[in-house]
Amino acid sequence: MWRSLGTVLRVRPPEPADEGIEAVPPQAVVAAPPSPELVPDVVGLPVGDARRIGRMLGQRVYVIEQAVADTLWGRVLEQEPAAGRPFEPDGLLVLTVGARPHVTVPDVRGRAEDDALSLLQQAGLGTARRATRRSDRVPEGHVVRTRPRAGAEVPVGSLVSYVIAAGLRPAQPSRELDRRRVRATRLPDGSFQRDED
Repeated sequence: MWRSLGTVLRVRPPEPADEGIEAVPPQAVVAAPPSPELVPDVVGLPVGDARRIGRMLGQRVYVIEQAVADTLWGRVLEQEPAAGRPFEPDGLLVLTVGARPHVTVPDVRGRAEDDALSLLQQAGLGTARRATRRSDRVPEGHVVRTRPRAGAEVPVGSLVSYVIAAGLRPAQPSRELDRRRVRATRLPDGSFQRDED
């Protein structure tokens, strides 16, 4: 019965332990020497990301700006050394970056707000903060001043803050000064006594 049960279950008897055979330790894996650090490809990346990568790798980063179309503003156009070349610690990574062309801030002082915004937009500028201020010189609803000021050279697409006149300044309350004349009389002891008219 036990023989037939062992046949059905295909039970194998345990193999005898090998005696006198020593286990061979696995051979130590010899790591290949590390390859020299290579310059990564940063062309097409935003200049901020390319700067961070260069600094993380211990490189000094120098940026050269070149005027380009708006789709490439702020992106790396070329790099030196080229990607894949070995670089040395404390090396120099030169990045040529697409720069925005500069425009002149138009003089919109004294113009109505809608006209001023239209002129700024035509110049390729955006608007940032709007503030109001009372003014005796500029009519209500017209531009008092801008920041950056009129005539400044700024990159196209820059934001301009402006101040709008919000009516006249409140009149200062008139002060009627008491201008009564004050007289003094010398007393016998040498002191003075004030006599008011």
